[in-house]
Amino acid sequence: MLKILISSKGSFLLIILSVFTLKTYSQKVSMNYYSTGTGQSITANYSLMINNNEFGVGIGYNINRLILPDDQENIYYKRQFATEPLHHLNTNVFYHRYILSRLEHINPFLFYDFQCKYSPAKTIINNDIKYHGPYFWLDNTIGAGFNVNLLGNWYLQQKIGAGAHVIIPSDNDASLVNASMPIDKYEWEVIGLLNVGLIYKLD
Repeated sequence: MLKILISSKGSFLLIILSVFTLKTYSQKVSMNYYSTGTGQSITANYSLMINNNEFGVGIGYNINRLILPDDQENIYYKRQFATEPLHHLNTNVFYHRYILSRLEHINPFLFYDFQCKYSPAKTIINNDIKYHGPYFWLDNTIGAGFNVNLLGNWYLQQKIGAGAHVIIPSDNDASLVNASMPIDKYEWEVIGLLNVGLIYKLD
């Protein structure tokens, strides 16, 4: 019984210490629109500022395109297409390094952004719609961005960057899949990233 009480007190103190530590750093929450080589998503992010470094995580919703963006018969580029609820899940991890910190109303930064998604792809081949996969989609991009103070603790964010996404087969089944693609281990493609977000600074 004594061990349980000591363990409970230790856990409680750890939680209090963690909350107190977080309060000493600047925290932000944001709602973001992302467009990458995989597709589009709306993502809610939480981030923590430590000096000029910002570390963030997020979770979002992948948006299916009703009309494919071109007729170039791309197999993966902009072809992610959710056929089940899980396929709409988007997870996000990012790092921002702020530069030119003396500027008052605009905060420029360099960034690394990683997104992980899981879904099939939708491709048009000879006017025939093919669903294939599902795949793990790993988006990796670097670039530059800035935050602009709108009013009080509200900021507008924009990021633009480039990188690559890796497409890995999952060997699982998914609804609507009616084709297989000749992919052994993984494929990769050069992609871009465009992000627009609305930020609220918590402190």
